[in-house]
Amino acid sequence: MPATAQETRGTINGTVQDATGPIPGATVKVTNVDTNQTQTLVTNSSGYFEAPLLQAGQYKAVVEMPGFKTTTQNNLTL
Repeated sequence: MPATAQETRGTINGTVQDATGPIPGATVKVTNVDTNQTQTLVTNSSGYFEAPLLQAGQYKAVVEMPGFKTTTQNNLTL
């Protein structure tokens, strides 16, 4: 009988944009609140970012871009 496995990791992704549209080149830091491990990402030409294969837990995402206010999204649960 074949065995199946359950994946215990997840992905946080999104698009960084303002009123004028997507923001390419923004830095996104995704941090596990419990372990303080951080992945630093940069948005692509469409403003998209993806942090794959994250362990289950609580995360926050901080977005920074010169000329823009820094924004933080808390309470991201995987």
